[in-house]
Amino acid sequence: MTKRSVGWVTTGLIGIGIFLVVATAYLLSDLRDRQHSVRESVREDAMWAVFQTHREASRLVEAILLAHTTLTPVTLKTVTLNFDLVYSRVALLDSGFFSKRFSGSEELRNSAQALQSNITDMANTIDAMVGDPVALIAALQPLLTDAYIIQDLSNSLVVAANERLSAARVQDRDRSYQDFGRLAQLVAATAAVFLGTIALQFIQLRIISETQRQLRDLSLRNSESAKAAQAASKTKSMFLATMSHEIRTPLNGIIGAVELLNQTDLNEEQARRALTIRRSSHVLLDVINDILDFSNLDANGVTYQNAPVSLPEMSALLADIFQHRFEDAGLIFEINVPPVIVSTDDVRLRQVLLNLIGNALKFTPSGAIRVSATFVREDRLRFDVSDSGIGIPKEDHSKLFQDFSQIEGSASRRFGGSGLGLAISKRVVSGLGGTIGVESEAGQGSTFWFELPVAALGPAPAAAPSSEPKSSPTNTKYTAKILLVEDHKVNREVAKALFETFGVTVSTAEDGAAALRCIETTSYDFVIMDLQMPVMDGITATKKLRELGFSVPIIGLTANAFAEDRRLCLDAGMNEFVAKPVTRDKISSILANFAALAPDKTAVDLLDLAQLRSVLRDVGKPLFLELLMQLSDDGQELLRMTKAQDAPQPASIFDPKLHAIKGAAATMGLKRTAFDAQKLREEKAVHAGAVKTLVALINASIEAAKADLEIPETFQTQKTF
Repeated sequence: MTKRSVGWVTTGLIGIGIFLVVATAYLLSDLRDRQHSVRESVREDAMWAVFQTHREASRLVEAILLAHTTLTPVTLKTVTLNFDLVYSRVALLDSGFFSKRFSGSEELRNSAQALQSNITDMANTIDAMVGDPVALIAALQPLLTDAYIIQDLSNSLVVAANERLSAARVQDRDRSYQDFGRLAQLVAATAAVFLGTIALQFIQLRIISETQRQLRDLSLRNSESAKAAQAASKTKSMFLATMSHEIRTPLNGIIGAVELLNQTDLNEEQARRALTIRRSSHVLLDVINDILDFSNLDANGVTYQNAPVSLPEMSALLADIFQHRFEDAGLIFEINVPPVIVSTDDVRLRQVLLNLIGNALKFTPSGAIRVSATFVREDRLRFDVSDSGIGIPKEDHSKLFQDFSQIEGSASRRFGGSGLGLAISKRVVSGLGGTIGVESEAGQGSTFWFELPVAALGPAPAAAPSSEPKSSPTNTKYTAKILLVEDHKVNREVAKALFETFGVTVSTAEDGAAALRCIETTSYDFVIMDLQMPVMDGITATKKLRELGFSVPIIGLTANAFAEDRRLCLDAGMNEFVAKPVTRDKISSILANFAALAPDKTAVDLLDLAQLRSVLRDVGKPLFLELLMQLSDDGQELLRMTKAQDAPQPASIFDPKLHAIKGAAATMGLKRTAFDAQKLREEKAVHAGAVKTLVALINASIEAAKADLEIPETFQTQKTF
């Protein structure tokens, strides 16, 4: 019997049991009423009236006999009173329980009517003699005869009523026996129903127990399955991390070596082959990034956090990222966005744009790629990525935005790729509450668009759109002594060579233990630390260095590009995390944050002595010293502003202070300070290293000015290094 059938049967039995209980209650009530009726019938009007009538009739006979003997007024009055009592009982025979109880007996009805008739006749006789004692005395003999008749009739009525009552009691008793029999049957049936219900409940409990056992077994199997799934997921993550590391490590050497190769004098054929290597490396890097992004989204879904995003700054960042690839491809790249700050997830927004621009770059052999952003509503922003490429036939649009989908699915397809970029973009856009789509025809280019809900926060400085490929990276030089810790020999040599192109001094170590030995004997400005190394890994080495009080910056370097790797680096005490491959752009960013700019040997003189002496002559030494102190204070304030930020900030934030420093320095003849302050204003982002260099230049210029003008040492600049 199944659990469901047991439930239905139990419900039916409960319904029957309720019916039986109600029927039992009804029978019990009926029996109680019947017993009460039998118990109370003696006191009812019928029997009471019959017995009282017979008794009063007997007393009437006695009263007449007494009056006939004594003939006194008292006895005559007793006759009248006794007759009145007999007459009063006659009225009861027509009402109350008698008429209802004995209405079915013809004999009783005839006896009662005869009795009533004789009493009525006697009443007429007595009423006629009221107040006439003589007449009453003369009628005593006839009245005695009538009284005897009434006595006999009442006696007969008593006997008949008693017989009738006895028969009724027997009948009631028989009916009670029948009701008790039915009640016994109902009680037995009710007991059977409840026993059946109890039995079914027992069966149901057994079924529930069995079900619970099965659920426990299922839960155990599910738990084992979950553990297996977690183990599989962990294995997959380890596999992806391992593959990422194993692929990125040699790829790091390839890309770094190509960048170094491009710094040398190459003939036309060599440059073309180097370009092929560079393009292929970036394609391979795109595939790796797509697979890692897809795996992360598949495992964890889309998580996002809204923050203010400057659209002009984001467009400038995209232009910088794709600069070399568009140069290599010979394509025009334009970005036009409104000069506003919006609230959205900048990381996810940038990820989608990177995917769509990279996709357009792959399918555009010549022409241009244009990115634009417009508000379709005040709370909804639309991005369009348009290209002049090969286009997509309409019948193939349904293949887009699907996992591992390729328009050309055959082995002879012309374009590579993992087929994940658009699928990742759709997941991200959908997770942010937006929509994504495409407009394209074969041979007419394509426009991929997406809309996101945003909140406009206000205007932002507009970045001029770039329609021409940017020039090659700047040849900015830095002064720093660096320890590079890397176990892979090729990557170590490539990274060392790339760092040295910026003018810094680089020492190397092959593992964490070797790095500890180097730091014990030599001071460094910062350390580049690989994570996965033999003997001692980078995380362990960083923790030991922090425990020893080593406070200089440590930048993590690894081929594993997962979020947990970054968290491990920061938790261990590292200051930054850089994913391989290491490119010249990444090295430039590291140096801008953690190194000081090297003096520009080709640039402007430190002081304009003519201007310096003119200002001193015009304002006098006290005010001149006060102006120098104000300039030094401005430099310190700029340095504090930079230290309050965790990452490079837009130059617009520091522009008022840089403008003040530039103006004051130019007025006072600190020519090199004014020049460098203006150069820093022209940058898109201000790095901590650049500010440190400018503040050092301000202090050096002030000291040089004081020495040249022979100003007494009553003014001291503030030292912060």
